[in-house]
Amino acid sequence: MKSSPLPRILPASEGGMISLGICSIASLYRIFPNVPGFSILICTGSILLLLLPPFFFRFIKLHLRKKFLYLVIGFLVFGCFQIYFPKGISKEKIPNRNSNSYKFQEEVRGLLKESKLPKELTLVAEGLVLGSGKSLPKSVKQDAKQGGVLHLFAASGLHLGIYLGFCLLFLKRVFWFSRILPVLISLLFGYFYLYLLNFPVSFVRAYSFALYSMLGVIFYKKAQASDTLFYSAATVALFFPSDYLSVGFLLSFGAVFGIFFLKPAIDKVLFPNLSHFLKDNLTLSLSCSFGTFPCLAYVFHSFSFGSILINLIVIPLAGIILPLLYLSIIIQKFLSQNTADLFWVIIDLLLRILLKLVTALPGKIGFYYEWNDRQIVIWLYFIFTIFLFLIIYKIFKSESIVQDRKINYSFLHFLILSGIILFFPFGGLVLSAKNGSDGLPAHKIQKGNAFFFGEGKISILGNCYSQNQFETFAKSLKLKDANSIFFEKESCLRYVLDLKKEILKTNVSARISIITSEEKLKSWMEQINVWNENFQIDRTAILPIVFSGKENTIPILRYTGDKKKFSKLLEITSLYEKNWEKSGLDAKTQQAGVLLLDFPKWVKENPEDWKKYQKLLGISSYWKIISVEELLVRSHNQTLRDQKFSFL
Repeated sequence: MKSSPLPRILPASEGGMISLGICSIASLYRIFPNVPGFSILICTGSILLLLLPPFFFRFIKLHLRKKFLYLVIGFLVFGCFQIYFPKGISKEKIPNRNSNSYKFQEEVRGLLKESKLPKELTLVAEGLVLGSGKSLPKSVKQDAKQGGVLHLFAASGLHLGIYLGFCLLFLKRVFWFSRILPVLISLLFGYFYLYLLNFPVSFVRAYSFALYSMLGVIFYKKAQASDTLFYSAATVALFFPSDYLSVGFLLSFGAVFGIFFLKPAIDKVLFPNLSHFLKDNLTLSLSCSFGTFPCLAYVFHSFSFGSILINLIVIPLAGIILPLLYLSIIIQKFLSQNTADLFWVIIDLLLRILLKLVTALPGKIGFYYEWNDRQIVIWLYFIFTIFLFLIIYKIFKSESIVQDRKINYSFLHFLILSGIILFFPFGGLVLSAKNGSDGLPAHKIQKGNAFFFGEGKISILGNCYSQNQFETFAKSLKLKDANSIFFEKESCLRYVLDLKKEILKTNVSARISIITSEEKLKSWMEQINVWNENFQIDRTAILPIVFSGKENTIPILRYTGDKKKFSKLLEITSLYEKNWEKSGLDAKTQQAGVLLLDFPKWVKENPEDWKKYQKLLGISSYWKIISVEELLVRSHNQTLRDQKFSFL
């Protein structure tokens, strides 16, 4: 079976060129938002360009003049929209209790509670139907993130495609006498769903695609992929300007760009003569991964290299569950409870399978990595793979050219395919070698707490109010190597007890030392005789050093900004500095320790000031000062991330 020619990247129609103009100028507007009178300047400049004397058009090639004019019209359209509708269609960041969106979401939650599904499955079903991961249990959300399947719980093309397909299947049987009526009513229902979900950007993109595609079906005119892409992007730029070039926008359009332009190229070299749904799903997953990698890597500094395989398993199952969920909620609302219960039994089973896959697969084949620096090697290899895509487009510019040349491209196919496929194990290999490049050993750090493991010692610092963070850290430990646990706060006690049990399961003969600086726990623990002789109170660990410098591990000192402990901080740092000077270390070339600053929100201290005035504070250059915010690159504090989007 011959595959179709590769699609063109630039739009082909006049409307597509206008949309390209809108997107181009909207991008400038987002990059330079504080330019005074930007909209008026754009309108004035566009009008002047449109009124240019014919003399100036001699400098533009004949076949480009018309495209240039439509491009300028796009500039003018965006400028006018910004003057008259600067905020586009208004939508509430958080729907109030009187809004239709809030009432709809509460209605869905109520119907799901009546389904008698277990609480965890109810929350998963809610995330699927409402397209939001906010209600998911933290552990499930974390596993979905690490598996690269968090998009299941974001209103997207998957949800809309299933929803519109469900509507069309029903309406075509009702309005069997009309070709157009089922399509129009389905689009109306789709817009109603979009409105009730409060216009999430990924769903706006998906609805725009469906709208323009179905209009093409109605008028017997199929739009080019590039035209549809720019139509949808221009729709977001005009009506939802604050969402344009947001993280949600980039991820959504990046995935679709991969489907439209990268998938056909992969199809050309990956079993080109094979037509099978498994092959289509594999190339679809590959193209989406390549399309979203730049945004995920740049903004989140993380990527799930095994998400291709996980999506191959999970997506088809979600495609079965979603229509059943829609149908069950409708039956629950309008028909009898007994009839709905039959569907809920099936959904219960399918949701359990989905939940098991989402939570189990990431740990086995997820290959999820987070990193702190730019990881130049990964970026270079990614650019190399994009270069391979360009080679494919060059070779297969059209089917006729390839056939006329009569050249055997088998070896070249093999090289290109190898380069594309090997991106994923290569990325996992490089990041596994460089993970923790900040110099820290195994750790899990959040604001207010930090977990470290090295030299057989588990250190639990700060408060332990986040069970998910602790469990994620505990899963990564080689518990059989642990011989001691240090904790600071009373809130960590139950985690320490659980951790000790897990260590003893892996090594029955292990002798675990439990150390804390919380003196008030001593009398209580002695009364119940839990720790026996292994429990110790370390009065010197007011500011605990996580590692002592043995086995080439660096000492780590965590400071929370407590003024009462500042003198202790200087005492500890000075002691280590003297030892390093005696050993002949050069502070100019080697930073031997890490000072981790974990300031609460109410502390006015600025970590950047500590770095700037490090020597004035009495801390030598031996210490590398790092703030928790720097280590939490996954919190995107250095990006333009907008917290309001639905995929979060």
